[in-house]
Amino acid sequence: YKDNPYEISTSDGATSVCFVQNTRLAVLDAMEILNLPMSERDRGALELMKTPRTFYFFVIRRGQKPIGVLWLISMTKVIELNLNEQMTIEQTCNFIGTAIFNSKLYRKVELQSRDIEMLNKELAKKIEILDDMAHKDSLTGLYNFGFFREELNRLIHEYNRCRKQQFLSLIIIDIDHFKNFNDTYGHVSGNTAICRTADILFEMSRKMDVACRYGGEEFSIILPKCDIQGAMHLGERLRSRIESEKLEIDGKSVSFTISVGCAQFIPDEDMSSFVTRADQALYRAKAGGRNRVEFDV
Repeated sequence: YKDNPYEISTSDGATSVCFVQNTRLAVLDAMEILNLPMSERDRGALELMKTPRTFYFFVIRRGQKPIGVLWLISMTKVIELNLNEQMTIEQTCNFIGTAIFNSKLYRKVELQSRDIEMLNKELAKKIEILDDMAHKDSLTGLYNFGFFREELNRLIHEYNRCRKQQFLSLIIIDIDHFKNFNDTYGHVSGNTAICRTADILFEMSRKMDVACRYGGEEFSIILPKCDIQGAMHLGERLRSRIESEKLEIDGKSVSFTISVGCAQFIPDEDMSSFVTRADQALYRAKAGGRNRVEFDV
């Protein structure tokens, strides 16, 4: 039967008649009607069962609409159901109809929930991409200057909220003689130097640190819970690492250096003052011969 579904037509046998006419049918003793005209499907079923006796066909409904048929078949003897028994079976069929409807509805809701979940995931990815576009530098992948200002302002507020119990430091970095580097090796090589510097900054920073491209060939690292000694130590490690870095340009091994300025946040100063002090330390490092680390407290 599964491989040969009934047509919704009264010519297709008792099951289809029951469904189309939306009413129950009964054959008390099929052995007495074997010689009567019937559909090929019904006759094939009776021959397959060999000794069929009583058949009851009950409509499975959702509301008043038929959605299926329940068969009750006796194979050995005639069984006649009384009216109460038939009514109980009809109520059972109505329950089955409701259960089928609810299972389909549940499945539909489940599929819709999955679709919504997938859409939410896609939306979250797009939001993440847009957030990256808004807050990250397209060349280096580091945070941009706009995010630097937002995050530094947030961390200063957090510093003040924690009653000044934690340190906060800032490093500003500049690639030395970058204009000459560009003029000598070209802007593509200059971008390579910028990207390599960014990679090293990201690699050597802690997870809580905020490495940013400050602008052009300048970078910054915000250092939460870090005093000036820690900032100086990181600045020196960065300076030494980049000094030893070699770039392959037109078959030549080319090196470059950085200058670093460090400052530790002073309680109650504003963000502009904090950044200016780190920038002044950077200026002293460049004025002092470059490829060095200076600090301001």
